[in-house]
Amino acid sequence: MLGSFLMAWFGIIFKTDIRHISEHLIVGITTGYMGSLTTFSGWNQAMVSMSSKDHWAYAIAGIVLGMFIVNESIRVGAETGERLRSWILKCIKENSSIGSTCNWEHLKVNTRTKHFVLIAVMMILLSFVWVLSIVLAIIKVRNLDDGAVLWLGCSVAPPGVWLRWYLARLNGQGIGKQRSLKWLPIGTLVANVLAAGIMASLAVTAKAV
Repeated sequence: MLGSFLMAWFGIIFKTDIRHISEHLIVGITTGYMGSLTTFSGWNQAMVSMSSKDHWAYAIAGIVLGMFIVNESIRVGAETGERLRSWILKCIKENSSIGSTCNWEHLKVNTRTKHFVLIAVMMILLSFVWVLSIVLAIIKVRNLDDGAVLWLGCSVAPPGVWLRWYLARLNGQGIGKQRSLKWLPIGTLVANVLAAGIMASLAVTAKAV
């Protein structure tokens, strides 16, 4: 629900504004962070687990309710994001009218030096968080508690985001030589199915252990 709400903000309302600063930033937010946050496989896995226990009514109701929640979260996020953007533009316009100008051009990553500095900072932060996640996952993995699952997910998140970004290139390409079904987001579908399969394997392993 939170991921769908924020996706409406950054993937619909503020997407054009963020693209003026950096194309890589908008790709990272939408495909990377939002794409991982809005993965629907966790909810579906819980519904599959309920159906395996013969709770079919709850499972079907949960799937329908989940789709409804996602749709409403995107709608509410788009409405609130539009109002927030209008308020920000109004404040900028008022400040400009009294002599205080707001120029976003200095934030734009359009030079080799800015790209190098930004990549260096991001790589340092990524390496630190990644190593920390792997160490904590190894320490807590023996218990297979919630903390172990959390840090294990953090440790495999970067490769998952990279894979999701590459799979997103398949969206709109279609299937076969005739490129049929272009409307179907093949890359996103493959990413979600793969995530659901991995989560199902982890759930089976946790129950077996």
